[in-house]
Amino acid sequence: MAKFKRILFPVNGNESALKYAVDMAKQYNAKLFLLHTYRLIDLQKQFENKGTKSLKRTIDDSFEEEFEKKYGHRFVAADIDYEFLIEIGFLTDRIVANIKEKNIDMLLLEGLVNNNDDSLMERFAELNIPVLLIPDTIKSSTNLVF
Repeated sequence: MAKFKRILFPVNGNESALKYAVDMAKQYNAKLFLLHTYRLIDLQKQFENKGTKSLKRTIDDSFEEEFEKKYGHRFVAADIDYEFLIEIGFLTDRIVANIKEKNIDMLLLEGLVNNNDDSLMERFAELNIPVLLIPDTIKSSTNLVF
């Protein structure tokens, strides 16, 4: 059986997929890297007058605070090691870069449904790690951590 120690999971707000990723990390005693990407230009107007910090820092802090508020207690309860990565850029580029930079040995994806998926599929050969697609409909499981 393969042993995964560093799992990358791009977060998009699907709680069932997040539960699956947490369960997978717990099962393998792996560190879970949760990746959230955004385009700065898309959020510039929304955040530009929100304080004295840089625009990027303001946006990053907002995403991290919201994520921790909504899900942080669940990671503590699951007793897994995790890191929330907030990065500017295209999802596919950031996935490929993080796999290399963080020595990721498994990529979890919640299906292939958005515009970035075509370019990710074109770059699968670069990944050199297993990729697991989380089913769109996840049945209830007693193994799920939360």
